[in-house]
Amino acid sequence: MAQCDRNTSFFHAILKSHTTRRHISSILDSNGSEILGHGKVAEEFIQYYKLLLGSSTSVGGFDGDMISRGKLVTEEDAYQLLLL
Repeated sequence: MAQCDRNTSFFHAILKSHTTRRHISSILDSNGSEILGHGKVAEEFIQYYKLLLGSSTSVGGFDGDMISRGKLVTEEDAYQLLLL
């Protein structure tokens, strides 16, 4: 960290913007209703994954042949997918 960046308002503004970008402030629930607020969003995620992981729905097996064929997406395709 540069000497000039320590404890300046600019430095703190940058930290705050980085922290803000890493938070999910709202989501839509399964009914399409918007959920707002850190605690409510977190609870909605927990409930969603409890239902998903606690489900007795059968999950299909994996295709061993597909795994043995190796990469199906080129590195360039993978990079382009990351840009989306």
